[in-house]
Amino acid sequence: MEQTFSSKQVAELLGVNESSVKRWADSGMLGCYKTPGGHRKFKKDDIMLFSVKYSYELNTSTFSNQITGPLPEQAFDFTQINTVLLKKLFTGSEDEILDYIYSLHLKGLSIAEFYDSVLGRTMKMIGEMWVRNKITIEQEHISTNKMTKALIKLHGRLETNQKNGLTAFCGCPEKEYHELPLLSVNYVLQYNGWNTIYAGVNLPVKSFISGIEMYKPDVVCLSATIIEDKARFEKEVRKIYDASRASGANFIIGGAAADKFADIEGVCDAKVSSIKELLIYIKDKFPV
Repeated sequence: MEQTFSSKQVAELLGVNESSVKRWADSGMLGCYKTPGGHRKFKKDDIMLFSVKYSYELNTSTFSNQITGPLPEQAFDFTQINTVLLKKLFTGSEDEILDYIYSLHLKGLSIAEFYDSVLGRTMKMIGEMWVRNKITIEQEHISTNKMTKALIKLHGRLETNQKNGLTAFCGCPEKEYHELPLLSVNYVLQYNGWNTIYAGVNLPVKSFISGIEMYKPDVVCLSATIIEDKARFEKEVRKIYDASRASGANFIIGGAAADKFADIEGVCDAKVSSIKELLIYIKDKFPV
């Protein structure tokens, strides 16, 4: 039987007066139904939809106590989610995209699964469409910019974990302009309590090195998607790796470039191809 909530419980979840909940229900803003005795009852999905649509933060501690756990990850239909998000990126507004991805979070989708199975797969679909001339370059750029802005707003809504005292330096190498993967790493680390130094894209190797020396990070994250000159890239990566080791930092390479190295000896401490792999590595190295 589907779990329902009383007006008082909904008021606690939304952090408002019970009279406000009743008024919203009577006006049709907040979905509900009435029992034969005239009591209002609210469903979980209607509460989450209201919180997203009208930008009300849910009391997460109350929410987790009153609701029987989040949906298991395998309950999500990622094919359907990718299709919906793809359409919104082409035809929807930034706020519509934000509301949709925030609703996935409220339904229990983990941050790692969102980045790997939703964002990563959807953006890959867009890239493949561009390669096959199914969309124009401006459509690819516009959809990517919409997603970037929605992510910024999303993490403004999320409650991050307690600060762990660890710092990560994040950047893309020179002539690498794919920012979304790097931004994803930056936000996931922040969400997990890390302080991040976000150096952005197209960062010369000497700037990587000076940043490492200046900020003394615990981890250095390099994201690269396309490598035009593999020999030069490997030479520069080794310099960053040496600087990281000298500073006592772990050096991690991510993105499609990670697959270019069959052997990471002397190149980096770890290569990762997903957010999940990144989190597994840092939790093993830094069990705080």
